[in-house]
Amino acid sequence: TWGQSTLEIIPAPTKDLPKGFRFSKSGLSFELFPPDQQSELEWLRALRRLCIQRNFKESYHLKRVIGRAPAARIFLAKHRKTGVEYTVKIVTKERLEKKKLGVEALVNEVIKLGELEHPNIVCLHEIYEDEACVTLVMENAGKNLLEFLTSRRDVNEADV
Repeated sequence: TWGQSTLEIIPAPTKDLPKGFRFSKSGLSFELFPPDQQSELEWLRALRRLCIQRNFKESYHLKRVIGRAPAARIFLAKHRKTGVEYTVKIVTKERLEKKKLGVEALVNEVIKLGELEHPNIVCLHEIYEDEACVTLVMENAGKNLLEFLTSRRDVNEADV
């Protein structure tokens, strides 16, 4: 749900189609059904990167804090169903609103992360929101740059 818009996953109307998606806003709605299972997975992956979801705690378990920022904390989290680990940035709305360009900066970050797909840049996986926080779920890249640099005696340009 984002504002008054909603996105629902709906059952297929026939056995030969995968699940579909219903988009609704202001009393109007339309339904889309992907042609096959592979397309369903691709559509779902793309929609998760673009749509704000609820119930983060139902899908993920926070393991430990791995970083801090003025309006956010960074965690290592594990997806409850798949066991895959992700880096999770939880931004506190109260702290964000106190910063001069806080909300604008977060919106820009989400837009940029949503647009980027490159093997050397962490990928935005999902976005969640509740009354107190905005949560960005990103792929886990392992060590951050500071950890990498301090773990090595000599680092050349090709290593970075």
